[in-house]
Amino acid sequence: MYCLLSDLGAFTRRSAVRTRSYSKRTAQRLLLEFVLTRIRQARQRALANKHAATDFPGIDHRSVDYLFSFGTFVHLDGHLIQAYLGNMKRILKAGANVVIHYSDKTKVIAQINESFAENTPAKMRLHAIGSGL
Repeated sequence: MYCLLSDLGAFTRRSAVRTRSYSKRTAQRLLLEFVLTRIRQARQRALANKHAATDFPGIDHRSVDYLFSFGTFVHLDGHLIQAYLGNMKRILKAGANVVIHYSDKTKVIAQINESFAENTPAKMRLHAIGSGL
């Protein structure tokens, strides 16, 4: 009787380990499939969207009190910055505050980071003035 219970315990343990491993692999496959499906759906929506990325679709005119952007403008070239700033003016309320993190190629860390756009405080100021901010 002891051997039978012992064998049954070992079998149960092995089955549980196999089941757990199988469940983990299945969950990982399902998660990967889910993520890839969501990426495909996002791409399809982006292709179907007639708006430019810079025009803030769905945001009402003069409806934003505070705009904060971190980590995006450091990678944008001048023409995109100009487009974003021009459209920001449309959505900002009078007296709204805007905080934008942008690349500053006058600093060493920005100079060695190849993904940072060619921008300086002087250029950014000209973009802001040019867009009416």
